[in-house]
Amino acid sequence: MNVPDAFSRMARHMHADVELVVRSDDELPAYLARSLTAQEKEIASGFIERLLADGLNDEDLVKIWSETGSDCYLRKGYAELFYRELLEALRAG
Repeated sequence: MNVPDAFSRMARHMHADVELVVRSDDELPAYLARSLTAQEKEIASGFIERLLADGLNDEDLVKIWSETGSDCYLRKGYAELFYRELLEALRAG
């Protein structure tokens, strides 16, 4: 799967020290969304929309995230919810 650079760049902002920047897991999607320009947000949100529309399973979503070069992996069983929260944060601006 061709992962857009904007999505990978955003994912790499989830690094080992991210807990020093965000106070809770609830703040993480907004923090990641803020790392992108408006145009990049459109690209990343379109990519996430396609992933969710394709009905990818949790394992596939975790794999896509891990291939971005992010220091942090998504927890299994949580990936789809995280992608949905991230999409909401990207759409919020």
